[in-house]
Amino acid sequence: MSRSCLQCSKFFNPLIGRGSFSRVVRVEHRATKQPFAIKIIETKAKEGREVCESELNVLRRVSHRNIIQLMEVFESHERVYMVMELATGGELFDRIIAKGSFTERDATRVLQMVLDSIKYLHSLGITHRDLKPENLLYYHPGVDSKILVTDFGLASSGNKAGDWLMRTTCGTPEYIAPEILLRKPYTNAVDAWALGVITYIMLSGSMPFEEENRTRLYRMILKGRYSFPWPNVSNLAKDFITRLLTIDPNDRMTASQALKHPWIVTMAASSSMKNLHRSISQNLMRRASSRCHSSKSGHSSGSNKSRRNWEKDLLDKCTPWTLLVFSTELNRQSLDFCADSCLQKKKSVLWGGRMDDAFGGFTRPTDVGLVPDGCWTLSRLSSVPDYVHNVYGQNF
Repeated sequence: MSRSCLQCSKFFNPLIGRGSFSRVVRVEHRATKQPFAIKIIETKAKEGREVCESELNVLRRVSHRNIIQLMEVFESHERVYMVMELATGGELFDRIIAKGSFTERDATRVLQMVLDSIKYLHSLGITHRDLKPENLLYYHPGVDSKILVTDFGLASSGNKAGDWLMRTTCGTPEYIAPEILLRKPYTNAVDAWALGVITYIMLSGSMPFEEENRTRLYRMILKGRYSFPWPNVSNLAKDFITRLLTIDPNDRMTASQALKHPWIVTMAASSSMKNLHRSISQNLMRRASSRCHSSKSGHSSGSNKSRRNWEKDLLDKCTPWTLLVFSTELNRQSLDFCADSCLQKKKSVLWGGRMDDAFGGFTRPTDVGLVPDGCWTLSRLSSVPDYVHNVYGQNF
């Protein structure tokens, strides 16, 4: 991407996301007004360069309707700017909470898109290695939106035969496959394990393996012990999960086999299913609240450490204002859509002022110590750190 082309883009203040070595901002092309996302990766550190190279190696090779598309790339001495299509529909679980209803048919339709993209990646010798709900985004807020698989910073590229062995220990703790924990050479079957965890959460709102203590969590994963305390979920769905959460990777379903599983094939075409929304959304919100509370109580873990770094960065660079959300009618629209609607109006929110009625909230000065929890809770429940950022009125 040329420098002049990059300058043709108008940078908005909103921060869409932030990683260890990167941040993603929303931009708009000055001429066409088309919105994009630009991922800015700091490449001064070796780890940042490795993440950047990994993601670029994958995105330059792939072309699939359910994989985020790389448009252009611009490199400077210390940064790489990746221009990508903008996903405005929010994270998978935020949509489930906001939707009002969720059935096994809805779950299988989502999984069909994700499985098809993973099957495609594996056919190219690419293993994602960090599949989780946060990396599954809706392209737009509409009910017919497609799902996009994102974040290939930990992806590995091998041969197309599918027998490429990897050895790097990486991934998000709750989604890591047993063979990675055992430090054995592993294959793309680790993606199938992560999909099993994601499916379990989609149908229950809870994790199959959940433990605040990292050592005990890993022991649970290595034993592969989990239960199905859900009377309203079909046996076919449970069988699907069981075939993915199999300790031996050689016995685990591949993405191609999972697409042909009876649950995926029959439920996707079903017209009448039980609404699982109430229990799923309650468990998801309880989980988010519990994580926030445990962090306040001083529990230490890798994820809490990264959260504290995020909070420190937030407080260092922003004015200490916070957003308080109150009861609001969303008309079954995702919070992301409402926030995006406010952003489009380019309306600044000042102290004591009301936000857009569609969102429902207000700002006020608060004790600096309370800012992180308020912002973290909002960003995790609604996946709109860009809107939180807009309230702060500062550019990261």
